[in-house]
Amino acid sequence: MVLKTHYIILVIIAILALNRCDWFEIEAGKPDTPQWVTKSQPEDSIETGIDAEPLEHRIFMEWHPVHNADLEGYKIFRAEIKDILDPDEKEVYSLLTKINIYHNPEYDSLYYDEDVTLHHLYRYFIRSYDYDGNMSEPSDTIEYILINKADLLYPVEGKVVSTTPEFRWRNTSITNEIVIRLEKYPVNNVVWITRFNNPDYTEGVAEKKYNFDGSAQVEELTPGQKYRWRVDCISSTNIDATDLEGSESVWQYFTVSQQ
Repeated sequence: MVLKTHYIILVIIAILALNRCDWFEIEAGKPDTPQWVTKSQPEDSIETGIDAEPLEHRIFMEWHPVHNADLEGYKIFRAEIKDILDPDEKEVYSLLTKINIYHNPEYDSLYYDEDVTLHHLYRYFIRSYDYDGNMSEPSDTIEYILINKADLLYPVEGKVVSTTPEFRWRNTSITNEIVIRLEKYPVNNVVWITRFNNPDYTEGVAEKKYNFDGSAQVEELTPGQKYRWRVDCISSTNIDATDLEGSESVWQYFTVSQQ
């Protein structure tokens, strides 16, 4: 009886050992390949994926976190194409940044590329890596081109604004399309997002009346309420109509008159 009990214990230990070996074998291989977050449409209320930034001239990108137990972080690689019309310019990728998710937990699924030049095309791919130095296969490639931001002229802080204001801005780049984004502040609830063609494609002062397209959440803005707005410029798009080349202006804030 004792021998039988010992035999059963040995079998259980062997099974556990084999399972443990399988687990370590899986973890000792390449970590999972990161997947980029799908880019949203410029007029979507929630913005995701690679994009311009309203605060500075920088490119924002995000990916879905990898959940391997021995994951240490990510490596982002970048190629810079100075002239997309030059067929002789070679696409050369180099390491842009190495992110240790334990040293930089706030960047475990996003990154801001601040070392960029306007009108240059930037392409990126990402690889995850583990504590043994194993790297995943490269992710798909994403790309973006930054252009000059629009200069918002009206409404701005300190101005008396009606419940149906006229929005004015200066285009500082040649753009094909414009997106106006208006939100309640400070809750940042979307009130109006409109996307429309910029027919003359030129720089200069442009204006649009609030809710000119009838797509706003309300016909008139609320007296005494504070809002923020910005203008996104789009110079070119991908085949799915997402922006490939564009900019986002800084936010401007205003309060609607109570009179």
